[in-house]
Amino acid sequence: WWQRRYGIAELGYGTWLFDLLGPLVVRAALLGFACAASLWFARRFGRRWWVAGAPVFVAVGVAVIVAQPLLSPRLEPVRRLEVVRQVEELAAREGLPRPEVEVRRTRGRTRQLNAEALGIGPTKRVILWESTLALPAAERAFLVAHELAHVKRAHLWKGLAWFVLLLVPALALLARLAPLRIPDDVPRTLLVAFLLLLASTPIVNAISRRYEAEADWIALETTRDPAAAKRLLADLAEAGVRDPSPPRWWRIPFGTHPTLAGRSGMADGWSTSGRAGRSRGGP
Repeated sequence: WWQRRYGIAELGYGTWLFDLLGPLVVRAALLGFACAASLWFARRFGRRWWVAGAPVFVAVGVAVIVAQPLLSPRLEPVRRLEVVRQVEELAAREGLPRPEVEVRRTRGRTRQLNAEALGIGPTKRVILWESTLALPAAERAFLVAHELAHVKRAHLWKGLAWFVLLLVPALALLARLAPLRIPDDVPRTLLVAFLLLLASTPIVNAISRRYEAEADWIALETTRDPAAAKRLLADLAEAGVRDPSPPRWWRIPFGTHPTLAGRSGMADGWSTSGRAGRSRGGP
């Protein structure tokens, strides 16, 4: 309701609920599969069910990442030639082949600005929200370069590696704290799994913030326009009614990106280092 109150969301409550239905169905199906598979492995392998189950859950995770762009709604090809050329030029600067770029229709739904790097392998692509097409070219360049940087540095693959690294000990701990024997054990196992997920959230988000900062730095190196980067960050704050510097107690456990103020400070830092003639390879 607060997004409608402050003019961020433009769609009605009925449409909003309908949009939530698809992701909820997918998550419910994945949760049901995880419960059924875990119970089957537990019955077959006992307390060490997680050893056999881990590869299956990793395979499902890979499948979800691969399929995510194909399941994303309201996507269409980029039709504006200047945007296509801009993306191609930025990809060439970052040493990438011509990427697959699509636009997510957001007109009449939200005025927020966003872009995404989704998929791996054959489904890898960059998705621009329709609202970003109205941005000045220099600001959009930084946004696109940021997403291309995720592709360049293989952040999705690295995220998958972290997923495996965290999943295996988490499953082992889950099997120890909440043994699975019969279907009646499933609720307790789900509760423990939720608590483990909650405990791992600050770690996952810290990794995410590191990758986002790296993508920002590469975007600055690619566009060499820190002023445009700062204008984009200001537009992001205005369009989404975001706090540019949320309190530390919130951003450490829950922040997936560096603060907008911190990102703006990085642009200032890059500008200073550039004037000093220094070359740096990371944030």
